[in-house]
Amino acid sequence: MPRRLSAVLSPAEALPRAATALVVDVIRATTTAAFLLDGGARELVLTAEVAQARAEARRRGALLAGERGGLPPEGFDLGNSPREVHPDRVRGRTVVMTTTNGTRAALRAAGAAERVGLAALVNAGAAVRWAAARGGDVVLLAAGREGRAALDDAYVLGALVAGFRGLEPDARLDDG
Repeated sequence: MPRRLSAVLSPAEALPRAATALVVDVIRATTTAAFLLDGGARELVLTAEVAQARAEARRRGALLAGERGGLPPEGFDLGNSPREVHPDRVRGRTVVMTTTNGTRAALRAAGAAERVGLAALVNAGAAVRWAAARGGDVVLLAAGREGRAALDDAYVLGALVAGFRGLEPDARLDDG
């Protein structure tokens, strides 16, 4: 039976159950996450709220990364920009991240999928291969902007669908 790909363009939409979810917040959370992991971060912990991120970072002795309204909260080690990620700063470290849209979408996806990955243009091919290797249906969730769809995230969802279709021409797209 062909794999079902469910594209969810807005975080306000219902999420179907799936084996895997790929969450996209291309400007910036999922791109920054890709840079953090590529830069050698040992672990990336996502939280919904700033206070939760601070508590988790204290408990783990971790770096804090993220934003609210596009700006890093006071006391955070990093904002939410790939330009701020330097391997010498993150290598081997746990990073706790919270953002206005992306981390919240990823945590929401965790309630609908057995596993969650983060996808952006910089890691789209790897994200598709990772999800495809795990089998089962896939939800592609655009984090959007403050509860609304965002064209930049929708564009990346299209790139992910194209990637799946390249691997699995029979994959079925369910876009609502």
